[in-house]
This record gives sequence, structure tokens and C-alpha cells, in this order.
Amino acid sequence: MFSVDALGILHAEEGTYFPGDGGPAVYAKIFPTTGMAVDASGNLYLAAGAIRRIDALTGLISTPYGDGPVNRLPAVRLAVDKAGAIYFVGSDGAFSSSLYRLDPGVALPSAVLDTSGQPIPASDVGIDRDGALLVASQCTVLRMNPGEKSLQRIAGTGACGWTGLGDNATATSLGAILGNNLLAIPNCARLKKAKGRPEKPPLELFC
Repeated sequence: MFSVDALGILHAEEGTYFPGDGGPAVYAKIFPTTGMAVDASGNLYLAAGAIRRIDALTGLISTPYGDGPVNRLPAVRLAVDKAGAIYFVGSDGAFSSSLYRLDPGVALPSAVLDTSGQPIPASDVGIDRDGALLVASQCTVLRMNPGEKSLQRIAGTGACGWTGLGDNATATSLGAILGNNLLAIPNCARLKKAKGRPEKPPLELFC
């Protein structure tokens, strides 16, 4: 929270772990940022350990998740769907991370689970132009269409490697995917959405 003294100087007040919350983002302290996303209204979200939000209309900053002396689940990548839900990759600091979802108005996130009820390992997350969720997970790419509750594999066999260029992407071995919003895959590969079979795109080189 901010206050303004008699000289018109802006001061950060106590009551928030992140100085700047409730005030202009240009005056806020922000920890190193590892991911960014923009929602349907143009609001900017930062993965900076906590999740920070900069309002597109007012320029004010807030912390939807992680506002406290102990950030139990640092966010390293994130995406925001059309309904305002935040999907993020939460790191436990032990070279492993999983996918989480934070719904609007909810204080704590919930793990996104696979069909066996286990957290989904993830290294990156994004939203495509159709509003579908994309997840980089252990040398595969997963996709969940709006309104659905399960993720479907659209690229990678599950075995890490580098084979199958030009083939059906689900029969292709991929390296670990670390690029922002799934746009960069090691060795310059990308998924090409082919007419007639958008659910099974081939893999090609683009560099």
C-alpha cells in the first residue's frame, strides 16, 4: 500500500510483503522475472517467484499469489486463459516442477492432475490463439481445449530424444522444452498445424 506525504512524495507502507502493491507498477520492487503473460483484457502478469499483476487501465500492481513472508511455491512460468484462470509452473527448488491453476478470487492454487490423480510435471505453459492450454511436460506437449478437463498429448512420444522430423508429432521424440510459451523447442523445431489434421500436426525445422 502507498501513502503520499505533504510534499507529494510516494511512500510504500507496511502490510504487504511486496512493496508497491496497490500503487503504480513503475514504483514497485519486482524480483527477477522468469515468465510473462497477458490476459484477454490486456493485464500483464509476471512470474517473479510470486505472481504479480499490472492492471492495463490503471497501471497499478498487485500480487494475486505469493504475498507473504514465505512463498511456498515459486512460479517460474505462467499463462492466463480467457476466463482469467492463471496456470503456472510451480518449482519446488529440487529440479522438479508441476502445473498449478489459480482461479480468480481464490487465494491458493490447486495442482492440475493427470488421469491417475498425480500432479503433471511441467517446464512451460501457454495459451494458443484458440484459447487452449498448452503444457510442456517431460519431452511432450500437452493440450487442453477450453471447457475440457483433461490434457491430450499432441507432440512427443514421452521418450526424450530427437527423431521423426516431418512425421506425426505424437510419434516424434523431443528434447526437453524450455522455451517461453512453447514457441522455442531445442534444435529449432516447431509444430506445424496442418489442414485436415490439426490434432496431429507434423514436426518441422524453422531455422
